[in-house]
Amino acid sequence: MATARATRLVPARYLSLYTDYVDSCSKSVLRLQDIWENCGHSEDIVDKKMNSLFRWFGARWQTIIEDELQRLEDLKISIQLIRNELSELYKKLELAEPVQPNGLNLQQQFEWLDKCSKEADRIRSARMLQFKELRRQEQKILILMSDQQVWQGSIDYSAEANDKIPTESELALLSVHVASLRKEREVRLENLRPVIGEAREVMDRIGKVPNVAIEESLQSLSPELWDLSKANIELAGDMLDALRIEEMELCARHRLLLQQLQRIFNRLDVDSVEREKLLGRLRSTKTYQAVSRLEELEKEYKLLAKANLPQFIERLKYETKKCYEDLRAESGWRLPLDLEKLSDQGPSEKLAEAYEKHIDDLKSRHRSLIPLFKLFDDWQQMKEDYRQLEEAQKDPQRFKNRGGALLQETKKRDRLKKHLPLIMNQIMKFLDAYEADHGPVYVHGKMLREILNTDQRSGNSRSRSNSTNSGDARTPHKPVRSIPTASGSKTSKLRRAGTAFELKSSSGVKAGAGSVRQPDRTNHLVNAYANNGKIPTKSSENVNPVRNKDTSLKKRTLRRSLSYDGFKGNLSSNDLQSTRVANSGIATQASKCRLIF
Repeated sequence: MATARATRLVPARYLSLYTDYVDSCSKSVLRLQDIWENCGHSEDIVDKKMNSLFRWFGARWQTIIEDELQRLEDLKISIQLIRNELSELYKKLELAEPVQPNGLNLQQQFEWLDKCSKEADRIRSARMLQFKELRRQEQKILILMSDQQVWQGSIDYSAEANDKIPTESELALLSVHVASLRKEREVRLENLRPVIGEAREVMDRIGKVPNVAIEESLQSLSPELWDLSKANIELAGDMLDALRIEEMELCARHRLLLQQLQRIFNRLDVDSVEREKLLGRLRSTKTYQAVSRLEELEKEYKLLAKANLPQFIERLKYETKKCYEDLRAESGWRLPLDLEKLSDQGPSEKLAEAYEKHIDDLKSRHRSLIPLFKLFDDWQQMKEDYRQLEEAQKDPQRFKNRGGALLQETKKRDRLKKHLPLIMNQIMKFLDAYEADHGPVYVHGKMLREILNTDQRSGNSRSRSNSTNSGDARTPHKPVRSIPTASGSKTSKLRRAGTAFELKSSSGVKAGAGSVRQPDRTNHLVNAYANNGKIPTKSSENVNPVRNKDTSLKKRTLRRSLSYDGFKGNLSSNDLQSTRVANSGIATQASKCRLIF
């Protein structure tokens, strides 16, 4: 272990390392001693080896110290050489030598001198490069600005060869001179470059052919190669203003010619293929060449339009009539008063323009009313379907159909009853929003709102009438389970045959006997179908209601599973394939019939 005195000699930051080193040496010595004792060495031999080991440690430390001392001397010599070179360099640069800080050791002095040397070399190189670059820039600028003067200094390009470094004052003067030249050039270029660029774009857009020297310079000469005199820049600006005015006039002329040609084409009813062929590239090309071609076309087709003006007026009248038909106006509609006055004066350009404006107004109104007309058409179609259902309900022949068709009829009636009020509500909402700004909507001379209100009032009255009439109607009986025979015998049997019920007479009457009459049976069936298409059954006192419910469900299932088309071709005088008795003749002649439920 290290003693307290030795520990005080060691710097505090190395104390931990020193303690670890001493502990390691102690452990190593003890380990060597154990090894030597285990090897059987005598105590004298162990002492000799231990003394030799400690002497080797001392010599090693001495060698390290001598090496470090030699390195210290070399560092001192290097520092002195660098200091001398640095002093000479600062004299050439005409700069004050930097003052070395106090309290620096040799290594810190070396680092400080090295830093100062690098800074001096950087300053020298920067000055030489700056001087050469400034001279080069000055010459480049003065080539296009000959009215400017070259800076006169005491240093030329041979300064580097003569080992003469430019001073800061000389570089500053040259820098100011070059900067002023550059700034002046940039200002002039900034004023000229956009002028030239825009002038070229304008000339390209309008297909301008240069006529004077300034126009040729604007079109072909780069701004960097221009003579940057103020007179030339002002001349280029004036030329650009003239080109802008020229382009605006040309575009206005181009647009006007296109509009006139489109109007003429509309009058002459020129198709789209022919229009595209004539105006394909002329629409987007706004050049003198395009305008010249448009003028030729306008002159050519204007003569044709003038010759066909009466036919065009007639076509406008027909189109006006069609617009009124689209608006569902009444047959006796009339034109506005001013348009009628112009029409009385005969065909003219003013009359054609008035008709075109009126047609545009009618088309705009029709576009806004298209949703309303669609709703109204749907409402009318539903009303017509409902009327047809009501008419079909009065037809006794409808009972020849199967029960599925009657079920679909009922579903359709319910669907119409549900959707008619919804469409009516949508139409009323549309009318509320539209009529507030545009006035009432008329359909074939009648106010649409009044049509709907009238229909609604008539529908309500019919509903009240139907409810009053149905209040006295008797409740229909349940479906019959057996059909009575002409003899009134109760021995008839009901037998299921496939998906139908076959009824056979027990009276022994042969099939096809036309002389046999069954008035009771026929009248009974016909009256039953006249009463909502239901056959009266036996007294409800003798029928179990639960059994009737189950039987009805089973029969409905059988009816849905049966296709009427399969029995359509099997009808004969002895076989009645229908849910209803069609007429009394077949019923009286049939000894065997089938009822499909």
